[in-house]
Amino acid sequence: MRKKSIISMLILMLCNINIASGQCEIPNGNFDNFSPITNGSFVNILPDSWTESQIINNFPRTFFGRGFFNKYEEDDAVNGVALKLKRSHVEEDNMQTMSKGYIHYPCDQIPNKLRGKYKLRGAGNYGEFSVVDTLKIVVKFSTLENPVELGELELSEDDVIQIEGNKKVLNLTAETQVFQEFELDLEDLIDVPSDFVSIHLILKQGDFGSTGLPLSFNFSEAVLDDLEFIYEPSLILEENKKNEVNIWPNPTNDILHLNSKEELTSISLYDLSGRLVKNQNINYELDTSIDLSGYSAGIYFLHITGIDNKQDVFKITKN
Repeated sequence: MRKKSIISMLILMLCNINIASGQCEIPNGNFDNFSPITNGSFVNILPDSWTESQIINNFPRTFFGRGFFNKYEEDDAVNGVALKLKRSHVEEDNMQTMSKGYIHYPCDQIPNKLRGKYKLRGAGNYGEFSVVDTLKIVVKFSTLENPVELGELELSEDDVIQIEGNKKVLNLTAETQVFQEFELDLEDLIDVPSDFVSIHLILKQGDFGSTGLPLSFNFSEAVLDDLEFIYEPSLILEENKKNEVNIWPNPTNDILHLNSKEELTSISLYDLSGRLVKNQNINYELDTSIDLSGYSAGIYFLHITGIDNKQDVFKITKN
């Protein structure tokens, strides 16, 4: 436990972040903000909040001024700016088989989906052999007790180090010169514990068709724009409570108590799929309770309606 705590503290310091709560908006997910970074004699323009793999990219950045993250400035980007990814190369005939970057930050409310836009140019063909590179996007949720490892952030997913734990992976191989939308479904992870999320962006070298021989004289590139986590309407918890309702205990094993400063008219309970599992009318009372003892353990959303149809939504955990 002590070793994991130390690792967690190191990752927090490396990422320069503080633990926060609530929905997990992706920092600089639209890639509008870039800053100059000096590497050796080169000044590179890199996206704010995101990190290139130092192990993979430090040498080509320092000595050749080339790396994985690049600024894309074209009219087809949402705000005229996006993130361009290039599989790093040291010399024109010496390519990295994989290159990656990532972001790691606090997140304790797991979203339903990751959505974004991409373009991809694979490494191309060589004679009769078709070579396909993969743009891989991995989303992993971790906790202080079971943190993401530094090796996962810096080196995965090559043929040796893989990202483990609560993750979802999207592999994109179809070439497109026009931005296409993509979605990565995260529904299966809604109930897992989470303190942090890491998003891994990887370009992995393709092979010569069925020969298994790696490509070594060309490189692929991709463009990403407008990354965002999507929360379904039933999962959106309102920040400004209209009815000033207090709920306790939460999490609960059975009885959930409610107290409001304004009269309540009804309460409705929904499960994660959005299915109504309980509806209870209230005769303009300020205090009431709801019995959850007969319901399965998990996450629910309690919709509370007051006078003038004011409504609040609360996330409830049933043990």
